[in-house]
Amino acid sequence: RRDGVGGPVDMEMARQGFSLACAGKSGVGCFEQGRIYAEGLGGYRKHLGNAINSFAAGCAWKHYDSCLRVGDMTLAGQGVTADAARAIKTYQAVAKRYPNSSYAPEALYRSARLRLAHRRASLRAGVR
Repeated sequence: RRDGVGGPVDMEMARQGFSLACAGKSGVGCFEQGRIYAEGLGGYRKHLGNAINSFAAGCAWKHYDSCLRVGDMTLAGQGVTADAARAIKTYQAVAKRYPNSSYAPEALYRSARLRLAHRRASLRAGVR
């Protein structure tokens, strides 16, 4: 009922439903629960630690967008310490684990973009 389909908007019911779905190994449920925490939907305060944990669970249950969110949040230091190398590994793992998904090219792009930025920064600093 997050979007009001089937009745009025009820974020508490939606959060409980997504929590149960995530506990039942639903990647989509974990992703939606993570969105509630990450974006502070429905009056909930943002809690980035809970968000990244939810996205990580969604990734474990093969929800590709959850995996990309873990990489994005790791890169930005949202809910965890910022770590570009870990974000790159996360993106590469998505591409390797799910090579036939539509998310694999996006994961490879994000990984390559970060590696290129790191390489350029090293060259500017005179490190080879």
